[in-house]
Amino acid sequence: MKRIPPFLFAFIGIAAAHAAEAEVWVRAEHRGGEVVYHYEVRNRDAGRLDHFALGCDCRRPAQPALAAQLGVLPGATTLSGDDYLGQVLAVPPGAVTAPPGWHATLRVPPGERRYWIEWRTSDQAAAVPANQGLKGFSVALPMTDRGFLSGTFLLADTAGERVRNGQVRPSDTRPPHLSVQLHLRGAGNPEGSLSVATDVSVSDDIDPEPAVHLESFAREGLKEGESGIGRLSVTYRATDASGNVSRETAEIALPGALAGVVRLPEGGILP
Repeated sequence: MKRIPPFLFAFIGIAAAHAAEAEVWVRAEHRGGEVVYHYEVRNRDAGRLDHFALGCDCRRPAQPALAAQLGVLPGATTLSGDDYLGQVLAVPPGAVTAPPGWHATLRVPPGERRYWIEWRTSDQAAAVPANQGLKGFSVALPMTDRGFLSGTFLLADTAGERVRNGQVRPSDTRPPHLSVQLHLRGAGNPEGSLSVATDVSVSDDIDPEPAVHLESFAREGLKEGESGIGRLSVTYRATDASGNVSRETAEIALPGALAGVVRLPEGGILP
């Protein structure tokens, strides 16, 4: 049995206790052409938390960030000023939301292009109490940014006496349900031309609009005029806003006499 040095036990114990003191969970959805990230802060400590920073590898609220992790800006963000932490960006209306009593700020550290988001409250009644959670933090982006799903967070009180760092955790881990079916059209056409129609349906527990893409297609078997059966197979991919992926492959038999004349749209994108 491998022996662990005594000093490692101390660090392991500290890390385990630290990880349990505060958590940030995220779920995401496609909505109206945007990707919306929703966050829940869970306070498992004894104090009240009134500061939440996302995408900030920070030490304490009053210290500069070691690294900013967020790249995609929420809408037409503009510069509103600067302070000792760097540039402060104006938040577009509706792009970043906060629970009642909280307000959001976007910050860009000196010399960086990336940024982080801070939510704060000066009302202790609005702070996150011990052993409770708080929802209502959200960000709407024009496209996906993995930093919002797996970046780091900082939770603290105003005095900085309780500072908790960690990695955001996804609350949605189930992939979308994807169904794909193929059908031949035009079998009775006197010109003998066939086309392939697809029925694709997708649903998800959290995301109302998962993205669906044709991943691959292949036509195998016979040439025009040969007897027997050829085959067409297609594979579609569905991805929800939390990054969960499902794939579904469908196949259809093609009559040998017509296998070589089945029409596929350009690029293999089936209707």
